[in-house]
Amino acid sequence: MLRRIILKARLNLANSHFTENLVRTLGGPRARTAVVHPGFTAAHLHAPDPGRMAALRARWGNGPILITVGRIQKRKGQDNVIRALPNLLNASRDLPI
Repeated sequence: MLRRIILKARLNLANSHFTENLVRTLGGPRARTAVVHPGFTAAHLHAPDPGRMAALRARWGNGPILITVGRIQKRKGQDNVIRALPNLLNASRDLPI
């Protein structure tokens, strides 16, 4: 049924080449696909609330704070981030906090 839906669609939009390949695998060579990557603009960012930052610092100390967002899967590379943490920590010691 999913194959039929994919083939009947005028266009199957995916958010990554990985997802596009999944759709192509399910739909076969006649599946019409395109990738539209999620957008991001720095205009949506704002300065962190000083009170919340103070609470974070009280809880975690004055060292660097690294935030990563994503589902934990090997292909997403969180294991590389974990392996790089000692180097990041050493490099951050030279930066002003």
